[in-house]
Amino acid sequence: MSSRWVYAVAGLLILSAAYGCYCQAPLIWDGAYQFDVTLAQQFPYVYKSRFHTFFLWYPTVWASHVTSNVNVLQAIYGLPFLLAPVVGLLLSWWMVKKHAPHLIMWVIFGVAAATVPGQIFVINDSYFQLHLFWPLFVSVFVPLTWPKRIVLAILAVFQMVHPVGVLLLLGGAVAGGLVAYFDREHRKRLLTRSAVMLLLCGLAGFKIYLSNHIPSWIDDYAKQEATWANAWRCWVAAVWGTPLHGLVMMWGAAVLVFIQPIVRGRNRTLAMWCGVLAVVCVVRGASVWFYWAHGPKCLWGGAIDYRRWVGPLAVPFFLLATFEVIRRSRQASDPGAGASEPAGRIRGPVGVMVAMVFAITLGMQYTTFHQHTRLLMAAVRDYPRAIVPDTDPSLWFVNHSPLAHWGAGNYVTAMQGKTPEKMFLDATQEKIIRDKFFDGPQSEAERSAMGWWYYDRQPDQPPGPMGWFDFRPALARAKAEQHLPSRREKGKVLDGIP
Repeated sequence: MSSRWVYAVAGLLILSAAYGCYCQAPLIWDGAYQFDVTLAQQFPYVYKSRFHTFFLWYPTVWASHVTSNVNVLQAIYGLPFLLAPVVGLLLSWWMVKKHAPHLIMWVIFGVAAATVPGQIFVINDSYFQLHLFWPLFVSVFVPLTWPKRIVLAILAVFQMVHPVGVLLLLGGAVAGGLVAYFDREHRKRLLTRSAVMLLLCGLAGFKIYLSNHIPSWIDDYAKQEATWANAWRCWVAAVWGTPLHGLVMMWGAAVLVFIQPIVRGRNRTLAMWCGVLAVVCVVRGASVWFYWAHGPKCLWGGAIDYRRWVGPLAVPFFLLATFEVIRRSRQASDPGAGASEPAGRIRGPVGVMVAMVFAITLGMQYTTFHQHTRLLMAAVRDYPRAIVPDTDPSLWFVNHSPLAHWGAGNYVTAMQGKTPEKMFLDATQEKIIRDKFFDGPQSEAERSAMGWWYYDRQPDQPPGPMGWFDFRPALARAKAEQHLPSRREKGKVLDGIP
């Protein structure tokens, strides 16, 4: 594959990232909460021992000293994750373009197909690590210069963030050992790389062990989620059905791309049909995912749980990359096998098509999220009270959208700037406000035990260092309104809703 195809794919991934910023996609689901906490505390939100956000979100903190424009800040906040696919692609191309340019095809499938059903969860650690693992993986099979080694060392640090790094690094070590078995010429180098991967895997595992023995790092939520029952629930909610159907088509396209150069020397007609069928598989997978991403109703509400399976579902692309290295090494070492044949002309177009599927599928999801958030903010602005309950009939659309998540309230807070005029609350949060801050106990000990879901500060206390977020005006207004009759009590029709 030539550079022009790779850069075309990179361009599509960059356009997708830019549109994601425009649609405020980094604030979907948990993203809004972590964004709010970062601004309120003027310190990057770091979940337990997942330290990567300390580095990725400090620019957001610095930018908040210059501007309070939420659109600008959320773009800075989300770009490190939105650009992870293109960073993984271009760094992988840098690693292989001189010695093994054929490997970039599997990187394209890995960053632009394996993650599509869940990539809409922009800030998730699993996708971020998977994208940045591809340069590490392909580096096992090629000679390296010192600048490349330094970059790979930095990327390796990010594999220590999430437990998926253990799986990825172990897979890289196994792949290196497997290729070393067949490639006698480069066996020493391959075994050395495999050992390095195994060492990194051990370090990632030790980090998990260590974090489970430090009280402030113990991840009780991860332990609760790490069960077969929950894994099955996530499979049913986020993988089974349409997402898996589209992914199977991408697997099929990848297999056909793999075998096309093998049969090309024996039967050019069969090779041509392999290329045609590969294109058909990509088109079929695209049609499935396009309907899923932009059907008559939001069908991808469970996409948040795809993160649990993204590592195993990317394995076929890693295997195909490994098998191709083995095949070419055997051809190079066996004179009877003939010269290593070129991959053919199909790979560049297929790679661009896969990238287009990635960009269009996510673009549809970004658009859906953007449309629903606009509806939500309009409804919040029009609501006559300071506390907006998520059960209000005027917000019927929330239950059928990506906003059906606890982070929707944090999104509403972020969009109102430093001094929110409204609080969008679920039933539990509203009860805390009404029972504890209006009519409940007033002692400091009791108030400090109540908790708050934005940051470590009660809503009636001063905001964070830079003024994010001051709830006191909204809270005072809500307290004054608490004895006013509700819409139902008035028996009137407001905004067309009885």
